Amino acid sequence: MKDLNFEQFSDLFPHLTHEKLRAIVLPFLRKEAEMQQEGSLLAHLETGHSMSHRHTLITMDNPGAYGAVKPILSRLLVDSRSRAVTILASGVARQWFDRDFQGWKDLTNEKGQLLLSLMALARRMPIHSVLGTVTADEGPETIALYGGKSALGAAKIFFMVEGWSGIGAVFRKNREKMDAIDGVICNDDFAEMMICRHFPELKSDQILKIGTPNVEALLQEDGEKLRLAGRARFGLDPDTVAVLYIGDVSEDYDKEYPGTNPDINRDSFALTVGAMKQCAEQNLNRKFALLFRPHPRDTQKADLYAVAHGTEWPDNLVFCDAAVPIPMSEASYAADVVTSIISTENFLAPKRGRLGIFLGYEAGASGGMGGALLRQIYGEIPEEIRKGDLLKVVSTPSEFAEGIGRFVQFSSVSRPQPKTCAGATSRIVELLL
Repeated sequence: MKDLNFEQFSDLFPHLTHEKLRAIVLPFLRKEAEMQQEGSLLAHLETGHSMSHRHTLITMDNPGAYGAVKPILSRLLVDSRSRAVTILASGVARQWFDRDFQGWKDLTNEKGQLLLSLMALARRMPIHSVLGTVTADEGPETIALYGGKSALGAAKIFFMVEGWSGIGAVFRKNREKMDAIDGVICNDDFAEMMICRHFPELKSDQILKIGTPNVEALLQEDGEKLRLAGRARFGLDPDTVAVLYIGDVSEDYDKEYPGTNPDINRDSFALTVGAMKQCAEQNLNRKFALLFRPHPRDTQKADLYAVAHGTEWPDNLVFCDAAVPIPMSEASYAADVVTSIISTENFLAPKRGRLGIFLGYEAGASGGMGGALLRQIYGEIPEEIRKGDLLKVVSTPSEFAEGIGRFVQFSSVSRPQPKTCAGATSRIVELLL
């Protein structure tokens, strides 16, 4: 991409202001090395419905976004109104797309010029709608927000917030240079509150609480089957109290929320390991398991494994590796409790009948732990979470241990709540087409 320069795009889009064009192009130029390393992909899938003119562009880079996009993409590929779908993907989403879908055409040219290839495609086959997803940092996916209409000619732009842990760093920069968004798709009232906190200029009719596919596809009816399979995989007795720790990527928070501990993921895990030991030692008549699932993008996950392997575990507490490729559905249903700093899985836990715990720790040698992070993202909303039966925020490891101790007094796990996002995939497809 050495011959890719800003002037090329100025010539291609003389109608755009210099500032607007910079907002569209610079993420590609800044991310050149990272995009080549990750193998960012521009994939084009024809549906075979040649009489249709609907062409959809979908962008994604993280595991959560991919989980929500996959059912939408599958539906678009068989809908007679859809002519083609183009995917701009990087990171873990690009890897998983490559694994799950066949028959696509790679439009990335030999020089890796994704943006030029995408623009050429849009001129050849006009894009009707764009679906952007949450991305941790500004990268090639931001074309959906900055230039979906102005550079690619799309008629509609939708942004999907598949979880509850923020809307991504992209909205903190150059927001005024974004194209007009037709709607922000989210799951529920809580997600709407979070979105409005960070995006106050959105009008109420632009927030579409129609649900997202990752909540729709919780597999609640298969919960007991998945629980048995997961427990068998980890070698857990039926009465073992299992806690699933969902790892994070410290760098994401360090970039988006200044003052966050650059090792928040490792330090939160270490405090939680100590809390689990405390709980096990205070309940010697019960068995416990800590299931650890590192984030697929975490480049420092070895540090967390080092914490686990360097720990002297009590006889009634075992450590289990629940990393990919073990399915999240198995790991989450095998657990009785799901915990993380701010993962979407915390919110999904009650819908599976599990206890979800946010690690809002205030302690830590470097400060900037989960408590401060939650307040930056949600304001005082965490106080509302604390009042829930199956969703909690803990401030200290002792509070975590006490919460698990109280939980083990229940004779059985609560039943899953009814689905609240049934039909989400169909509703999103209708918006796009």
